[in-house]
Amino acid sequence: MTIVNNLTTKFKNMGVCNSTKKWKVTDPVMTPYGEGRIIEIRKNNYVPYVVVLPYGIGYFTEKCLKPYEFKEKK
Repeated sequence: MTIVNNLTTKFKNMGVCNSTKKWKVTDPVMTPYGEGRIIEIRKNNYVPYVVVLPYGIGYFTEKCLKPYEFKEKK
């Protein structure tokens, strides 16, 4: 019975990471490395989101992206 309780607790603590957000090209996002903008969404790829950052390009999964609003319009 303890194993079932431990599994239930783990599932509750996992939470949902942006699973309902449908990202589009040009959406502003916050990544672990700073703010950026999605420039490409790849289909059937482990790292589907290509994001342009202030210092280069990054490749991210959906878990790493958070909605963001730029302070200035660029």
